[in-house]
Amino acid sequence: MGALPDREPPVGAEPYKRPDQAPPLFAVPGARSEPAPASPPAPVPPKAAPRPAPPAAQSATSVEPASEEKTGGLDLDKVTALRAWAVEHLRPPDLLNEASPGLKGLWEQALKGDHLPDNRVVRVAEVARLVVSLPVIGAAVLLAWSCVSAARQAALALAVLAVWVLASTLVSAVTDLL
Repeated sequence: MGALPDREPPVGAEPYKRPDQAPPLFAVPGARSEPAPASPPAPVPPKAAPRPAPPAAQSATSVEPASEEKTGGLDLDKVTALRAWAVEHLRPPDLLNEASPGLKGLWEQALKGDHLPDNRVVRVAEVARLVVSLPVIGAAVLLAWSCVSAARQAALALAVLAVWVLASTLVSAVTDLL
């Protein structure tokens, strides 16, 4: 065996397949599977009986309804709905099987606004949020990209050092002029 791959398969092995016979490869998988139905919330443990108040304090306090005492004042239907929403929308990304959206895709999605309510204020607020978020996301993606190899890390460190020197030189020049 040399540096180049063998043209013929090893003896007794199946012949190599042509590229058009290979299964299709997709960089981004299809739609996510439906999340599992939300399980009911864990039962609330019963509270310990409150200590009796002194006789003078008992007459001044009002009696709370029994239903709020059992649930702690929470509406269990709202808690269940909130938990189901959180399970669906607040799950962490699947970094191993799904590609993250690009900055251009995020920007186009915000400009299109299909995922937002039909309210101009909300859509403008989403674009304003992305104006702040996209540089942060871009810096995080650049940092992740540079961590792949030592050469990239060195190049990024040199670039950051150059920007730092340039910025500090400009700031000191401006302060000297003032």
